[in-house]
Amino acid sequence: MTVEGQEPTTGATPPHVGAPSVEPRQSVYQQALGAEFHLLDPNLQKYFGPIPHGWVGSASGLYTVAGSRHRALCPVLALMAWRHILFPELEQNVPFTVTNRPRADGSLSAVRTFDYARRTRVMEDTLTVVDGELRDRLGKRRGLEASLQLAVIAAPASARKRILQSERR
Repeated sequence: MTVEGQEPTTGATPPHVGAPSVEPRQSVYQQALGAEFHLLDPNLQKYFGPIPHGWVGSASGLYTVAGSRHRALCPVLALMAWRHILFPELEQNVPFTVTNRPRADGSLSAVRTFDYARRTRVMEDTLTVVDGELRDRLGKRRGLEASLQLAVIAAPASARKRILQSERR
């Protein structure tokens, strides 16, 4: 699945007015990155940082390109779309929203909504950290798991743009 686009607008909002402000524990990204977390750009630290207890994190934006370029995978991706994992659509300029909910056990659950031209698609997952590794359980039943090793790599903006352009080919 390709997801390219502008940085999302973000914010944290309480699920109800007057929610208590409790100092949040480290986010799953802070746990997985450890000391490297502070090497991130301050805006990324804010986005990937902790969400206060009783609040939800939210973001919205526009993906320049969203979906799979591999048309032969459409039948499999259609099944995965039903399970809220991946989708067979491929479009440009796809608006999206994401809502992140921290859990009492330290995990982070997210619901992403992609507004394709002909239908809205939903992707769900829950992130946990196990032995310093980020584990992502995907789908409405969280039946597909991916293990991710995170690292902060410094690159000037011009290099990042060239990397994205070369990956599109």
